[in-house]
Amino acid sequence: MIRNTITFIIFFISIGLKAQTPVFTGFTFLFGVHIEGDSLYFCDANALYKSNLTQTPLTYTTVYNNYLETLGFDVYNNYLYGASEGADEIYKIDLSTGVRTTVLSGLSNPEGVVIIGDHLYYSSVLDSKIYAIDLTAATPSPIPIVDGLAGGAGMYNVGTTIYVADLYGNGIYSFNSADTLPSLTLEVAETSIVDLIVIGNYVYYINLSNATLSRADLTGNTPNTVLLSGLGYPVSLDAHGNQLYISDGNTTLYTYTLPSLNTEDVALNRLNLYPNPTSEYIQLNNLKEATDFSIYDMLGKKVLKGTMLPDTPFKISALENGSYFLKTIDGQTFKFIKNR
Repeated sequence: MIRNTITFIIFFISIGLKAQTPVFTGFTFLFGVHIEGDSLYFCDANALYKSNLTQTPLTYTTVYNNYLETLGFDVYNNYLYGASEGADEIYKIDLSTGVRTTVLSGLSNPEGVVIIGDHLYYSSVLDSKIYAIDLTAATPSPIPIVDGLAGGAGMYNVGTTIYVADLYGNGIYSFNSADTLPSLTLEVAETSIVDLIVIGNYVYYINLSNATLSRADLTGNTPNTVLLSGLGYPVSLDAHGNQLYISDGNTTLYTYTLPSLNTEDVALNRLNLYPNPTSEYIQLNNLKEATDFSIYDMLGKKVLKGTMLPDTPFKISALENGSYFLKTIDGQTFKFIKNR
């Protein structure tokens, strides 16, 4: 269960930005958040709610009045599909009538859900696999798609690429659901990530143990950034325009306005790793003093360490071809590709 998660160490820099703003409060164990068009869906221990994000002021109505305990939602053919950790099932709710139907039962703590075409993909926090089910089948059955997670949580897709938070593992992985034999690629190296959303080249994610909202550059050219801290017990998020909606896992749904990337980058005077890809050397620009670092492969194994000097390339030609993470001693993280 997510509420039994232990605390891990993360690698970050943090900056002072705008605070989150409460939208709705007074709930009992607030769980998942999902936005479909201008409709915001969210649930607590008692019901599923809906809000029209074009209205001012925002209000909400009850769609389904019963226990759900759901983190992952998606919509297909006017049905809201959810993964219920509490009931160990995938279910659907008719958005016109509010009637709930079990789609797949007897699961083990299902968490994340995304729907691509006629297929629903789901993760399980107590399983190493991502599964798919055919929503057009008379009796859907789960088919393992990819393996290798320590405990899958929140999921998000961009086209056929699916991103999944490995709550008890190494961070955020991606895979292409259209591949014949999909494989996992580590995108963000950090433990205790519970949910995420991808906007452009950036992934925004929440860390359960550290109660933070953070951003990582999927191109690997800039370090991870903590945007918010002190979120209580954050478990889910989604976006509408430049507004993030975040469940604190307790009583309150928050909104957070995404910062301007250009303004923030200037304010940070942040480091950049180059060249990327590279064959012989790497270097960090904007580096002001000697900085110790370590390099990890995609499995999280430390393969190299050293000290980076200002305006001085560091030789990495001995590394095998592939993708790596460089982490500085102060926690800044960069992803790069080594090739010949």
